[in-house]
Amino acid sequence: MNIGQTIPFSFFDSQDVTLTNYAIGDVVLESRKIPEGFTGIVKDNDTVFTTPGGSVDYVIKRAAGGSKVFRNAVSSDDSGFINKNLRTGDRIQIILNATGVGVLDLVWDGILKKISEVTDESGFEEEEDF
Repeated sequence: MNIGQTIPFSFFDSQDVTLTNYAIGDVVLESRKIPEGFTGIVKDNDTVFTTPGGSVDYVIKRAAGGSKVFRNAVSSDDSGFINKNLRTGDRIQIILNATGVGVLDLVWDGILKKISEVTDESGFEEEEDF
């Protein structure tokens, strides 16, 4: 793969995530990290509350430390284009904002873009296909 090339990447593909199993501030879901030598771009999301109740925040967890909420208190179906950029090692987290009986289904897709040659490919998790 050459620098600048892109490949599809699935950030989330989860069904029946029940919010009652979590406390406020808990990480409900976390994406795979962006592998070494790549940046990630979340292109679109489809978050469906199959049962209403509770809310979640969408957060970028930075590899270098810290985090940034980019959409908060999502409590109903949410879909569309996000276009969020992530650096090597970053992750997306879904964090419980308010308790409730909500049940979530999430499908978030995007791309990985090669930015450098990788000398250590440990960022790739073997059991997952890119």
